[in-house]
Amino acid sequence: MRKLLICTIGFVLLSLPVRADITGDQLQWVYYAYGGLYETGNTWTVPGSGGSFGPVCCFVNYFDIDSDATSITFDYSRTTMPDTWAASILSLSPTIYNGIAINLISGGPFTSVSIDPATNMVGFNGSDLSFTGNQIQVNWASLPWTSSTIVKLDVNSSSTTVPEPATLISVALMLGVLGWGRRKQIFARR
Repeated sequence: MRKLLICTIGFVLLSLPVRADITGDQLQWVYYAYGGLYETGNTWTVPGSGGSFGPVCCFVNYFDIDSDATSITFDYSRTTMPDTWAASILSLSPTIYNGIAINLISGGPFTSVSIDPATNMVGFNGSDLSFTGNQIQVNWASLPWTSSTIVKLDVNSSSTTVPEPATLISVALMLGVLGWGRRKQIFARR
């Protein structure tokens, strides 16, 4: 009987789907520069695949935000001329002087964020990136860009989704069988 109970508990734990991507998470961009909040942006839900573009960011002529299950990309192909982000005082601790925060509105939390090798913004490195469970900070103060610039971040999160009804029914039936079997054992001993 004890083995059956252990197997049932194991089944329940294995039936809870866990994902390590950001599919279905709701994100929002917020821009910080010149010592504080510069502009609050759109909220969007991350598609699972297909690379659908998220909302166009605060500077329509500068970049788009692209997101999929495992990455967030800042694509500068909108720009028509090379430029450099302005220098700024610290605008959002600990990382942003002139840059963007991606806030987790629902889902997550973020468990890892790293710079993808596709990133080609000259001078962009690990010191320009930080994250917590609910926010990614990207700083690009004083860094240059052109229409071919990409900043791509590889992102993982830890989300447990709700079991499907069929799984819950299976678990309930197994627990019922366990209870019935236990009841029979108790009455058989008397």
